Amino acid sequence: MTVPEYRALAQKAALRVGPAYLKVFLIYTVFSAVLLYFSLRMQQQFAVWQDTVQQFLLAGDPNLPPITWEVLSYMGLALILMVLAQVLKAGWYEITLRGVRGLPYSWRDLPSGFSRIGKIFVLSIVIELGCLLGLCLFIAPGVLLFYRWRLSWFVLAEHPEYGPIRCLRQSARLMVGEKMNLFRLDLSLLLPYAISLIVFYFSYGVVRLWELPSIALTHCVFYNTMTHWEDTSGPETPEQGR
Repeated sequence: MTVPEYRALAQKAALRVGPAYLKVFLIYTVFSAVLLYFSLRMQQQFAVWQDTVQQFLLAGDPNLPPITWEVLSYMGLALILMVLAQVLKAGWYEITLRGVRGLPYSWRDLPSGFSRIGKIFVLSIVIELGCLLGLCLFIAPGVLLFYRWRLSWFVLAEHPEYGPIRCLRQSARLMVGEKMNLFRLDLSLLLPYAISLIVFYFSYGVVRLWELPSIALTHCVFYNTMTHWEDTSGPETPEQGR
C-alpha cells in the first residue's frame, strides 16, 4: 500500500473511533505525565550522588562516597514509576487496536497491561537497550532494530499470551519488506512528530506525545492491514467511553 492509502484508512479509522478516543488520549497523557514527572524527580536524587562522585574523581580523591540506601530506594521508585508508564502505554496500544477494529473500548482499559506487567517490562528493556546499543555502535543497526521491532506493542496487545521475545520475532516477521513503507509513513507524520518534540522539550521530558492520536491510529492501520483484513471503514461506531 502507498502512504496516501494508509493515511486515508487512518482518517476513516479516526471517524470510526469517535471523539471518545480523544478523551482516552487525554486521560492517558495526564496519568503518564504524572508518573514520568515523579520518576524524573526520583532520578534527580541519583544524579546528585553521581555529580558528587564525578567531583571526587576530578579532584583525584580515591575515597568515593558510597551509594546510600536512600539513593537506591529513589532509583527503585523511579524504575517502578517508569514501568507503570509503560503499562499505560501498552493499554493505549490495546485501546487503539480495539477502536480501529470497531470493538468497544474505554479509558478504564488503560491499566489492562497489569496482567502482563512482566512481559511489558522485559519488552521495554530489550527494545530500549537494543536500539540504544545499535545507535551507539554504527547508528544504522539501531535504526534497523527500531523498525524491525516497531510493531511489537501491537503484537502484545493482540496476543497477550505471547512472551516478549515472541512479540519481537512476530514484529520482525511482519516488517520484512515493510521497513521502507513505514519509514515513508513516518515522514508523512512529521508535523505531529514535531509537535510532540516541542512539547517534550518545553515540559522537560515530562509530557511525551509520541503516541498522538494521529500517529497511533496511522501506525495501527499499518499493523492492521497485515494482520486483520476486515474493513474498518464502515459507518457503525462501537460503544466507546463506557
